[in-house]
Amino acid sequence: MDITPKLIDLRQKIESLNIDSNAKESLISQLDSVSTLVEEKNRRMATEESYVKLITDNIIEVIFVIDLADLRFSYVSSSVYRLLGYFPEDLVGQSIMPFLTESSREYVKQITKERVAYFKIDPHKRHTYIDQFEQLHKNGSAISTETTSYFRLNRETGHPEIVAVSRDISRRKANEKLLTDRNKEIELLLNGSRMVLETKDFITTARQIFEYSRELTGARAGYIALLDENNEENDVLFLEAGGLPCGVDASLSMPIRGLRKVVYDTGQTTYDNNYEDSPHSKYMPPGHIPLRNVMFAPLKIGGKTIGLLGLGEKDGPFTDYDARIATSFAELVSIALQNSNNLDKLQHQEEQLRKTNHQKDLFISILAHDLRSPFNILIGLSRVLAANMEEFSPEELKDNLSTINSTTIQANDLLEQMLLWGNSQLGKLVLSPVELSFTDETNELIKLQENQAGLKGIKIVVDQKPINLTADLNMFKTIMRNLISNAIKFTKRDGEVKVYAEQNSEGTTITVSDNGIGMEEDKIAKLWNSETLQTTRGTENEKGAGIGLMLCKELVEMHGGKIWVESRVGKGSDFKFTIPAG
Repeated sequence: MDITPKLIDLRQKIESLNIDSNAKESLISQLDSVSTLVEEKNRRMATEESYVKLITDNIIEVIFVIDLADLRFSYVSSSVYRLLGYFPEDLVGQSIMPFLTESSREYVKQITKERVAYFKIDPHKRHTYIDQFEQLHKNGSAISTETTSYFRLNRETGHPEIVAVSRDISRRKANEKLLTDRNKEIELLLNGSRMVLETKDFITTARQIFEYSRELTGARAGYIALLDENNEENDVLFLEAGGLPCGVDASLSMPIRGLRKVVYDTGQTTYDNNYEDSPHSKYMPPGHIPLRNVMFAPLKIGGKTIGLLGLGEKDGPFTDYDARIATSFAELVSIALQNSNNLDKLQHQEEQLRKTNHQKDLFISILAHDLRSPFNILIGLSRVLAANMEEFSPEELKDNLSTINSTTIQANDLLEQMLLWGNSQLGKLVLSPVELSFTDETNELIKLQENQAGLKGIKIVVDQKPINLTADLNMFKTIMRNLISNAIKFTKRDGEVKVYAEQNSEGTTITVSDNGIGMEEDKIAKLWNSETLQTTRGTENEKGAGIGLMLCKELVEMHGGKIWVESRVGKGSDFKFTIPAG
């Protein structure tokens, strides 16, 4: 408050007094001293106010004073222009709410209510608060600010108010977000790498890596597709529509054209943020979700693109950063695919090695047991005959020679079957189909096995209706010879074996039926498995290597057919196989 006018008025009144001049001069001198002091004080106050204004106008932080009654600005420092683009006079008297984002408005309502109640307990005790808000710039953008505030009573009015100092932390927030994004990127890349190393299931690994890339780029939809065997189309591994309506069958192949072809041709990640208006959009099939933007990253093995990681429908535009992310995750998918292929190859090689070892053991077993017996017979009989020829009658010689002959034929047949089966396992057999007569070829085989059947009094009946089929002649004979011989072996004396065929448009079904001993279910289940090779003796203790039925299965399947048995214990068995129409 300036008292200079009052001092001037007082001086005039003293001068007009009718008193002793010395006393008057003394009063005026004292009054001048007071005036000098007042002037000095006023000068200092003006200087201080200018200094304070200079500070408040030039500091980066913005000082607000807010009336607590209605949350209106009562003072705003000039530095607000740098922060929000407003002049102080634009804000003073205005509510603070329109200058905050919606989330910050709700936050202010919440904390103000809580802090006012705390302030009323002791208005003279200062409590300082630090908060982060989003304040609205004049251009409509949101500015991240950090605000330090406290409540106080106004010195002149006594009304409660808030004193706040705000500073722009947008850059700091952006750096924090960038750091968070980078940490998340590193974390997901590490998780993806860990899955590639630890998870053997390629589909599971690829799906999870795809989800990581979708999460980091913000894409809603996408897929992973692999190049088909003809290098002409993409076979979709899986499709994620992101909750959007999609009527496209994910099992359908996708031709390599449009933006996908660009990726295959260049081997580079490519994106289009205006895909709806792109000439490539015409290649989208009916029912496909509308796509504002898309991005494709190549899956590569040995430098060759063998598939795609596709992403689409990001809320904002795809960026080079997104492309880098997609490329990184596509590389992980490629490594997972290569690992999966290598694992499949390794497992296949292990299986082949195991199978080869088993075949080797099987061959050795057959050679050691089933071939040794006939050769022992041959060696023993031939030695006896050579040493004692003159002691045998013609009938005895005939019987021994007959035994030698049948034993030799048995050993030779077994050896031929082993060689044939071995060649089939090694893929050395070549199918040479010809048209043949089922009846004629079967009748010829029966003549060769009449002796075996006659020894047990077994009758063999062959269906004589004319049926022609297309098959490899030697393989067909081997199949039929084994099945008929097997039927004789397990048919009791004076039994019957029937051989017949049925034909339709799909091919021919041939049946070798016996009324022998039959088989249990558990034995049938193991019948065709080389791992559990069975060597069951016949009804009159006939021996066999157990390789015959296994060989039949190999040869039937080489023709594209199938073989099976229908059997009942004590009733007999029907061995059936099919030869597809040629």
